[in-house]
Amino acid sequence: MANSSAAGRQVSDAEEYRYDYDYVPPLAMIKSVPGIGFSLDWALLVAAVALRLLVNAIALEIDRDLTAIDRKLASIIDDLENRNFTAALLALAVVVAEIVAAYAGALSLLRHVEAIAADVKNGEIDKAQQDFAALFGGFATLIGKRLPSGPAKSLDDYRHLFKTLPLPAIADTFQQDSVFAELRVAGPNPLVIARMTGELAKFPVANQQFQSVMGGGDDLAAAIAEGRIYIADYSALDWLVSGSWLDYQKYLWAPIAMFAVPRGTGPDRRLQPVAIQIGQHPGAGNPIVVRPQPGTVSADWDRAKTAVEIADGNFHEAVSHLGQTHLVVEAFIMATNNQLSGHPVGTLLWPHFEGTLFINNAAQSRLIAPRGAVDAILAGTIDGSRVAAVKGAQAVLLDFAASSPPERLAARGVGDAGMLPYYPYRDIALPIWEAILGWTTDYVEAIYATEDGPANDQQLQNWVVELTSHQGGRVRNVGECAGAAEIIRTRAQLAKTLAIIVFTASPDISPGGC
Repeated sequence: MANSSAAGRQVSDAEEYRYDYDYVPPLAMIKSVPGIGFSLDWALLVAAVALRLLVNAIALEIDRDLTAIDRKLASIIDDLENRNFTAALLALAVVVAEIVAAYAGALSLLRHVEAIAADVKNGEIDKAQQDFAALFGGFATLIGKRLPSGPAKSLDDYRHLFKTLPLPAIADTFQQDSVFAELRVAGPNPLVIARMTGELAKFPVANQQFQSVMGGGDDLAAAIAEGRIYIADYSALDWLVSGSWLDYQKYLWAPIAMFAVPRGTGPDRRLQPVAIQIGQHPGAGNPIVVRPQPGTVSADWDRAKTAVEIADGNFHEAVSHLGQTHLVVEAFIMATNNQLSGHPVGTLLWPHFEGTLFINNAAQSRLIAPRGAVDAILAGTIDGSRVAAVKGAQAVLLDFAASSPPERLAARGVGDAGMLPYYPYRDIALPIWEAILGWTTDYVEAIYATEDGPANDQQLQNWVVELTSHQGGRVRNVGECAGAAEIIRTRAQLAKTLAIIVFTASPDISPGGC
């Protein structure tokens, strides 16, 4: 979730946001974040989540059971989600004191939290935000110093990292073929799978190979014609160069994986993995690896699945998450601030921008900077990962009106539940989209008495001009062409545009953002 400024801000006293195109070129980003860039409500939630990570890291270092503290933090997060902010802040101060009692190295955090509590009690909200910013810096320092370094020697090395945080259930099942397929439609990045509409020369799976998995009673050509074959193609990563971190080489592939829906008519038919090619170019050095028979073990198949998961994780973080949520939303925040001061559309949008500028600014200066966290985690070079994020963002920004969930699903051929019965992302995302579109439609109809009302709203059209200008947001296809410019003419066009912004900035459940 790409979720800038104090909660409830109406953009009425906004200073002009100035553009910079050099931070993550050529995308539009803010030159400097005004003020702090977040509300106290948002800061409290982030602090509670960060504390859970810190407690886990401290427990690893001192080898003590701190799960009781973690449970209290989980309860505080529940209070925050139920908007019990005063109680949560008081409880947070108590928990930080317990952390300090267990680990004196965290004493600086207690001072920050006590300062924040005093600020809130005295009504000094601006100072409280500044103290929260300092607290976040303390989190980064304390957590960063306690992170393990170097490659894992076994899967148990990963399991042992979960000292107080609950070990995800998938830790016991992720090597299963059924879970491998499940991740394509219900994992952190269910945005790559696409229906195969014909033979693919770069991925020449033979019918005999297909039948060895799906049975002699099925047929690959028939399955393609019936819309039962789907592929996860990571060609978007093919140009990336594998990077390195410290003294370690990193590895990245651009695989293609085939999945099939079994024959039949029942709604419970789920994708089954069929074959994987770990590179884009077929040949003797890049064979197609077929799923082994149940009960048998294949090291080649396990390696091929690992290549897919590495590619999927890199695509998710650089493209789906950073590029297509955070970096897309920034242009809309800036234009909304600059052009919709006091406008009802600005009032609608502003709560959905909470924290984004603060996060994006931290990302471009630290996370996606050389030697930053992204450089350490993603397999490509940092320059390559940044370019991948830009390409992902531009795929949305350069054709914005076509980026609604139904259209993006249709473009991949995965919108038809008759062909692909089991696709949890689609079946959860679409009702959320319809609810948001229904809300923005009602809202826009309350603002404008006639269908062409937006066309006559100069303030709104100034917003469109800034969004689409090369000296502004550099977004295309926000409305419709009107000579050399774009215009949003109708209520329906505006409602759809607002719904896409809101879906991307707040409830988009696919990229798992901040």
